Amino acid sequence: AAKIAFTHIIFNVLLAAIFIPLLTPLVKLMEKIVPARDEEAEEFGPKYLERSALETPVIAFARSRMEIMRITQIAQSMFSVCLKMFSRGEDPYESIEHLQTEDDKIDILEKAIRFYLAEISAEELSEVLSKKQLALLSIASDLEEIGDTMSREMAALAVKKAKRHIFFSDAGWHDLRSFQGMVMDNFELAVSMLSQPHGDILLKIKRHESNMNEMEQQMRQAHITRLHDGLKESFDTSSIHLDILANIRRINIKITRISERAMDLS
Repeated sequence: AAKIAFTHIIFNVLLAAIFIPLLTPLVKLMEKIVPARDEEAEEFGPKYLERSALETPVIAFARSRMEIMRITQIAQSMFSVCLKMFSRGEDPYESIEHLQTEDDKIDILEKAIRFYLAEISAEELSEVLSKKQLALLSIASDLEEIGDTMSREMAALAVKKAKRHIFFSDAGWHDLRSFQGMVMDNFELAVSMLSQPHGDILLKIKRHESNMNEMEQQMRQAHITRLHDGLKESFDTSSIHLDILANIRRINIKITRISERAMDLS
């Protein structure tokens, strides 16, 4: 019996000595043969659009609103870094790839919400619920357009700037960052409106919108002044600079409209 036990121990020790060193190369081999799934890419999609909720429109609208908040968070995060692709010393293509990846997520959620809400017949809804349905569809669409503005229009400007190897003047870059910061403040207010619509918040957003129009004109005039002063960087980047201002302004208009439509959700 002792010999049998000793033989088993020796056998197991030899197995361990032979195969343990081979574990790492075997794991690497298996990873090449069966690549790990990109779980985030495969699994990304709506979380709250349960089909059973369609029988009760009020619940379906609440769940659609939760998905819209997800889109809002993605769009807000994109906007906070959308000027990075224009920064001196940054790789614009890496930033563009990030924006396009995030915009794809927005597209997935917006499409899911649109199809989900389309399954609720407007004829079965009261006037109040019909307004909520239209508001949700409009808000999701506007957020999708905000994502497109950054991942397409602004990305195209970043590629143009990179290919020409040009840089903004310090004053011009400061203006763009300041304008972005102002719109970011409005984005924060819009998130509050979607979470808890209130007339006071909407009034504040509209005041900001009015100030934004004036500020954009001042920044355009400042750019023209730099052109008159013969600043080379301003000459090189003039059209790109003005187009970025216009795109940021367009995003702010969408944010204001989203906030207005959010009042129909209260």
